[in-house]
Amino acid sequence: LSGRKINSPEFKTNFEKVAADMIYSQTEDGLAAIKKARPLALFNAIFIATEIGASFAKKEISVLPFAASITTKVGDTVSKKNTGENDLTVVVDINFQKQMILKMPNCQRFSTAEVHEGVEVVSDLTTGNYCFDGKNDVTKPTIGYYACFVDKSGQIYDIFMTCAEIVERAKMNKVGFKEANYVKTSNSIHYEKIVVRNLLKIIPREESKLSSILAADE
Repeated sequence: LSGRKINSPEFKTNFEKVAADMIYSQTEDGLAAIKKARPLALFNAIFIATEIGASFAKKEISVLPFAASITTKVGDTVSKKNTGENDLTVVVDINFQKQMILKMPNCQRFSTAEVHEGVEVVSDLTTGNYCFDGKNDVTKPTIGYYACFVDKSGQIYDIFMTCAEIVERAKMNKVGFKEANYVKTSNSIHYEKIVVRNLLKIIPREESKLSSILAADE
C-alpha cells in the first residue's frame, strides 16, 4: 500500500475488510482458486475493490481465475508451462458501474437504450452526437446499443455501437470472450456493458474510482 501511495489508516482498515469480504463470500471452488492466486494478482483484486467501494459478497465485483503460465524459447522452440498458480481477472458488475456514473458530481443524466431494426442512426456533423429517425419498436431485432451522459452544464457525451461492433470489441479479450454470451442480442447485459465502458472513456471523470475500473478492464 505504501508503494501505491495509499496507506492511510482508513484505507488499510477498508482493505482488510474487503479482503475478509472476498474470502468469506467464496464458494469452496472459488476459495481453492484464490488460494492458488499469485500474491500480486490477489492484492490487485482487493486493492481495486477497496478503491471503488465494491463488495464481493454483494456480487458488485468478482474475480475470474485462470492458470498462470510462463513462456520460454530455446532456439526456434517455444514452450508454455503452467506455474501452478492462478492469475485473477477482475470483473466489475455493470449495474454497480452504472450506479457509480449516476453518483458522479458532474452527472445530470445518464441512460442506456437498445436500438431496434427500423431506426436510422446518424451522427450530427455539427455536434458529434447521435440522432435517431424512426420508431424504436421493441418487438423488432436489436441492431445496437446506445449510452448517453449529460453533465451539469448540459454537454452531451454519447456513443452508439452496432451489435457487430460490440462483438468485435469483446473478441479483443482473448481470455474472457465467450461466444455464447453474444448469441442473444436483445436485453443483453454483455452487449450493454461494452457500450457503457466505452462511454466511460470519453466522459469527464472526476473520480479515480472510475479510472481504476477502466484500467482493470484494459
